[in-house]
Amino acid sequence: MAIISMQEVLQINKKHQLKSISNGALVILGYPVGLLLLWLKELLGFKGSNALLELDFYFLLFGVCLVSFLPAFYLHIVYFLTNRNTVVEVDKQQQLITINYKRGRHIIHASDIKHVVRVVQRDYRLPEQQQNWFPVPWRKYGYLKLITHDNTVFLLTSLMLDPINPPIKETETQYKFLPDLDETVEEELTHAEIDGQLRVSVESFKLKFKNHTEQELFEKISKKGYRKEAVMAAEELLHEKYT
Repeated sequence: MAIISMQEVLQINKKHQLKSISNGALVILGYPVGLLLLWLKELLGFKGSNALLELDFYFLLFGVCLVSFLPAFYLHIVYFLTNRNTVVEVDKQQQLITINYKRGRHIIHASDIKHVVRVVQRDYRLPEQQQNWFPVPWRKYGYLKLITHDNTVFLLTSLMLDPINPPIKETETQYKFLPDLDETVEEELTHAEIDGQLRVSVESFKLKFKNHTEQELFEKISKKGYRKEAVMAAEELLHEKYT
């Protein structure tokens, strides 16, 4: 069950759009710093080609800058098109989330939500002091994927909320190099399907262990580090030997 942490109205706004692209400012600042270092190098008389006087150098610099921002441009456009008509009302007191978008109006109680998946750039999985050592323009892009018990999916992007401190508490976090939108829902296996997969794995281990001695089978049961399926296979083979 998702816990709503605050009450507010969410929609695309300038604040969150600027925040999403704000890490790009660090990248932009890196280029004049690099030029300054080159200028100091040439001013101090270091040997080498005078790159600052070469027109090709500036074309290359512009190309590198443009390529580095392409993922951010892509995410911004896709996020905007996804949430441009989305307005979300979060009611803490009633534990209700009302989503108005192009497909209609949906009123969701907190108990109706199966998962809230937060998808952010993989840099955030590092310890805080190690984050953003190599700034990428799309670092602050991300989104929430709300999944209801009937597998309806709602995507709320960083253009309308802060995915790092979201107003709707996440139940799972996924880290991606490029947090592109994904509406797919992984189907949960039934108990019968889980048992079937377990049985297949156990039978596979039994084939591997069929020529093992009793001592080797006992080791697989008694020692730590073996997979559950391997231990079950060893137990079953021993049981078969004594029956």
